[in-house]
Amino acid sequence: MKKLILLALVSLFGLSTAWAQTGSLTVTVLGGLDQTPVAGAWVRADGDGHGHNRPHFEGPTDVNGQITFADIPAVEYHVMAGVPPMPPVHGEVEVLEGETATLTLTLPFFEPAPRIAVMPDHDVHFGPVGVGTTFTRMVRVMNLGTLDLNVSIAVTGDAFGLASDAEFTLTPDPMGSNAEVLVTFSPTAIGPYEGLMTITSNDPEHGTIELELDGLGAEIITGGLSVDVVVTDSNGVTTPVDSARVRVSFIRDHGGPRPHHIRGLTDENGNLTIDALPVGIYNVNASKRGVGFASEVIEITEGQTAFVTLSLIPGDGPGGPGHGHHFEIVELAGTVSVSNPDTANPERVLYQLDVDADGVMDYRLNFGPPDYVPPSGAERPANGDAITVTGALMSHGEPPMVHVHTLNGELWWDPRGGRDGEHGGDAGGRAEGFNVENILIWTEVSGTVTDIDVYGSAFYGLDTDNNGTADFVIDLGDNFDLDNPLLPVEGERVTVVGGVLEGAPEALNAEWIIAYEINLNFFRMPGDTDGLNPIDGSTDVTPTPSPIVVSHLVATNYPNPFNPTTNIQFSTPITGLVNLTVFDVLGRQVATLVNENLTAGTYTAQFDAASLPSGMYMYRLTLDNQQIVNRMLLLK
Repeated sequence: MKKLILLALVSLFGLSTAWAQTGSLTVTVLGGLDQTPVAGAWVRADGDGHGHNRPHFEGPTDVNGQITFADIPAVEYHVMAGVPPMPPVHGEVEVLEGETATLTLTLPFFEPAPRIAVMPDHDVHFGPVGVGTTFTRMVRVMNLGTLDLNVSIAVTGDAFGLASDAEFTLTPDPMGSNAEVLVTFSPTAIGPYEGLMTITSNDPEHGTIELELDGLGAEIITGGLSVDVVVTDSNGVTTPVDSARVRVSFIRDHGGPRPHHIRGLTDENGNLTIDALPVGIYNVNASKRGVGFASEVIEITEGQTAFVTLSLIPGDGPGGPGHGHHFEIVELAGTVSVSNPDTANPERVLYQLDVDADGVMDYRLNFGPPDYVPPSGAERPANGDAITVTGALMSHGEPPMVHVHTLNGELWWDPRGGRDGEHGGDAGGRAEGFNVENILIWTEVSGTVTDIDVYGSAFYGLDTDNNGTADFVIDLGDNFDLDNPLLPVEGERVTVVGGVLEGAPEALNAEWIIAYEINLNFFRMPGDTDGLNPIDGSTDVTPTPSPIVVSHLVATNYPNPFNPTTNIQFSTPITGLVNLTVFDVLGRQVATLVNENLTAGTYTAQFDAASLPSGMYMYRLTLDNQQIVNRMLLLK
């Protein structure tokens, strides 16, 4: 058992006073015509309210298909339940003081079974790969069902191989469980190669899936690249920038091997040198948080070293955040991934771009609000399409965000003479509620997290000049998950990328920013208006602090990514049996950090992964009927 450090005790009395009237809610989930109880269905109950004051509870059903949320605020709730990949069912219920409300939701077509999904679900193309080298592609295998999925992988064909486990089991998970299967291509001679990847499982409907493999052995022709990153002051004096993040993204070649997407940091002299890079056209961009962006398109030729100097330009002009905003323009080419990561809200679409055909997404693409139609009539790409885009590099995050200007040579968005910052997403009902035009200005701001009262609801504020007053309202929406580890903590220093809604109530004495990114981690896609409902109230608003009350499980870990240790901090609202367990991406348990009765309070448990390989891990915190599952990344 890792040592638990008691940080603070939160009394039950202190929690109960946050809600004067409480009751309980029992949700039963049934499936199919025979009304069979569904175990492991994920249930989410969202109560009436705005911002941090909106009660929210979620968790899985037990073996009887039930889950009970005890001592919750006595308000009306919108409840949804589902088992991926089926869409969830919804219901409404009112919880009365001192009573237990009941709600039964029925999944219309439900049969407990494993359900396999493979991405990509088409043939795997390696393209030209240098003779004597190895190129790896990733195939993701997912279990979207409710029973264990047993998987066996076989790869045949000269030069093709498997660099991961050939057999594994994926346990069911409300958010879907998955494994990354690594397929290698190692040509020994110039010429075409063919192979076959066979995936067998106990999925009753898709017991065998075959993916054809093909690649081309090619001669490697290389050149060099030397990148210098500098800043230039008002007197024209340049200074090298150390630890700037440099990305070298392949655009197009001359028929040779397709290189990997390359990332690196500049040295103390502001330089990053790559000795051998396959010939072709590349986009080279550099950034450093708080300093700026820079980008240039270069060509690598045989036996020559290309020299490029990137002078970082600040993201905000002299008019302050959001005014005179300037973004570096990039040109990128690759394969687009189109997905719906939120099964509860399938209308949310995520566009990402893989520029080096390794199965890892290198950029996120912002095509604007869902209803935006470009003047050229161009259509949004489909999953798997090969595309070329130009656009504005708008984010420091990983992967970075690019707002698309042209798609395959057709106009998508007119940056209007460099004023691209005006296309900052969609404010949804916020603009309607404030009676202002729905125009957002893309911006990046840093400061200290505070609280600010907006019409009686507590919101996060951001103090950018350390004068004790919030200069920005950080709008995370009305229904964000209080368990989200990206949520800031009062007093924490954070950087927020988002869209500023011009014309927010003057009485706030603060600008209104809809957050898309917090400390390099994506929180919301631009154009996603879910939870951005009108906020009602008078203009008599004062920026006075209002405490944020935690009424259920909260957990986060820091640092993340980590190597080799990270601290998992969690808060429990009541006394009970607490279990904190860590799993790998295959669902295998690797550590149990806590399994004991704890009183209400805040604790920290340390996870030591010194003996584990790099990769994504998940930790699950449970207490009675509440559960949290968060992810953390080990990088060695």
